[in-house]
Amino acid sequence: MPVERWTRERRRELTRQALLDAAEDSFARRGFNGASLDEIADAAGYTRGAITFNFGSKEDLFLAVIERHNTQLLGAYARLLDVRTSSADLGDISELWERLEAKDVTSLCLVMELRLFALRNPEAREKVARFERHTEETIARFIKEQTAAAGIELAVDAEDLAAILYGATYGLQQHVALCTKDHGQLFWRFLELLLGPTGIQTGVEDPADAS
Repeated sequence: MPVERWTRERRRELTRQALLDAAEDSFARRGFNGASLDEIADAAGYTRGAITFNFGSKEDLFLAVIERHNTQLLGAYARLLDVRTSSADLGDISELWERLEAKDVTSLCLVMELRLFALRNPEAREKVARFERHTEETIARFIKEQTAAAGIELAVDAEDLAAILYGATYGLQQHVALCTKDHGQLFWRFLELLLGPTGIQTGVEDPADAS
């Protein structure tokens, strides 16, 4: 079996991923203030200097943890909705949300901790706000790509829809995490309101018309 030769870039990427894994666990368990950079570095098998070199501040490490999570989520949805290989419906999207988000208490703790940190620290609020705007812009681009590929015309701006989805999704995630027996398929109902016949789409191209 050939042995992978690690380049400098590959070694740095492995270091970053190990630090992010350790940071995700520590921030979720202890919160932003309770988590220690020394503890995170030690759990990952590195020194505190590795965190500073790869991420900068504790805040930047925290944001990188959440950004990685968001990127992974969008990748999962993109694979599900790929028009070249997929016939996914609202039920499939809802099932993916239930599996990757509703049951992921760790990510929920991280997002809630991020927002509490920003609300309690006015000097950091703008940095977190920029991160949130960047996240919404990323979701908006994803929406534009998916609706264009599916021939769907939206009745609202993709940017507004992205903000609605981002805020509402985490609100639903909080509710489901605490009230596990309430409102079965709540996210599916939410998608139905948005994407159903009376929802946000104004026109869907008939596959027969495209042939």
